[in-house]
Amino acid sequence: MKNLLLLPAVLLAMTLSLQAAPPPRDNAQAAFDRLDSLYAQGDFREAYSCHAEVVSLVRKKAPDLLADCLSLSGAVCMRVGAFEDAIKLQEECYGLDLASGDKAAISSSLNNLAATYLAAGDYDAAEEMISRAVDFAREVGDDAALAIRLGMAGDIVLKKGDAAKALEYSTEAWNLDREAGREEKAAVRLSQMGAARIELGQNEKALENIREAVEIFLRTGNSHSLSVCYNQLGILYRNMGNNRLAANYFRMALGLSQKTGNRFVERKIRKELAEVLKATDPNTAVEHLSRYVSLTDSMYTDQSASRLNEFRIKYETAEQQHELELREQQLLTRKISIILLSALLATLLVVTVLLIRSNRLRKKNLEMLKKANELKDRILALSEMKSQDSGEAIREIAGEISSIGADSPIHLTSREKEVIRYCCEGLLSKEIADRMGISQRTVDTHKTNIFRKLGINTTVELIRYAHKAGIV
Repeated sequence: MKNLLLLPAVLLAMTLSLQAAPPPRDNAQAAFDRLDSLYAQGDFREAYSCHAEVVSLVRKKAPDLLADCLSLSGAVCMRVGAFEDAIKLQEECYGLDLASGDKAAISSSLNNLAATYLAAGDYDAAEEMISRAVDFAREVGDDAALAIRLGMAGDIVLKKGDAAKALEYSTEAWNLDREAGREEKAAVRLSQMGAARIELGQNEKALENIREAVEIFLRTGNSHSLSVCYNQLGILYRNMGNNRLAANYFRMALGLSQKTGNRFVERKIRKELAEVLKATDPNTAVEHLSRYVSLTDSMYTDQSASRLNEFRIKYETAEQQHELELREQQLLTRKISIILLSALLATLLVVTVLLIRSNRLRKKNLEMLKKANELKDRILALSEMKSQDSGEAIREIAGEISSIGADSPIHLTSREKEVIRYCCEGLLSKEIADRMGISQRTVDTHKTNIFRKLGINTTVELIRYAHKAGIV
């Protein structure tokens, strides 16, 4: 009985528990958000410890987040020097972004890949990838993304020895971030400008840029960027001959890099400390150098180098294939354009011919109308005449009416042809009138009309025409 009383309470508790439990999709989103937060805070050690689990959860429960998660995890792995893991994740992310056709996403993937190849020392591959990333960012019109790509491009060309170009890239990026009010991002660009100016020997300007960046990072608590700036200050003061101050900044940078778990930055600082301490504290210098070698060995393994080389080959092959596809598409577009242009020209030609024919027909109709009006006037005039020639004149007009619209440009009536034959026999107008039983005036009218139609002026020309036309 007691158990029966407890049953409703148990069922209620189970129902509430099920209602309170977040759905799987929310769990994946929460895990991704936490990983993103750890990366933003510069806690790379903690982020690396959980990134694989987050990727697995997102892959199962929130595939729409997978590309972003792979990109973030790849960046985490790169920070801690796990280059083999980084390139594996970034390769998959790049494949997904490429398949999506999203230029903004492709640009982001290429930027991350460029960062990994930069860290691995393959500067040519890094520059090739960041160049395309910059182009895509410009095309998309995302200034925030463009500033990041330009900053990365500056880091790469600086490693290749072109400090002037690096300063140009980082300055453009700084202007974009500063104008948009992205203070912390602008501070990163100041640090990059400082690095370029150190190489250019512009020590005072470099010091000014880096100190301004440090003030911002101290205020925002950005330990990772602070470690980078302190390392730059160490290099700057070492170059200026102040090894004691340089060593202090290197130590501060080392402490922050160890705090964040950024083994990649720690490795660089260890080498700098070994160099600056070798004269005053050789034992400590050896310790730092040993740690530098150990970190290098753990990061740059044969497997990671092989993975990087394999992906570069795949990337170059894919680029070549993409270039061929673009060329084929351009050729197809050109062919279609030629076909359409040819069709348009043919249509224009047909329309032109039709217009010419229409114009000729219109002129012919106007001439016919004019002729009909002339004949109408003549008929009206004849209706008022009462002479022996009126009947003949009417028959003449009837012949002319029948000739209106004829295809032949020169149409002679039967009476006109008869007059022509008598003219060819050498008969005079009076003789022709007697033969035809009409008046001489009518014969002269026929001859006038014949001369007008044929465009001639003499009987000799008329005889030539008659023989040529087969009238006689």
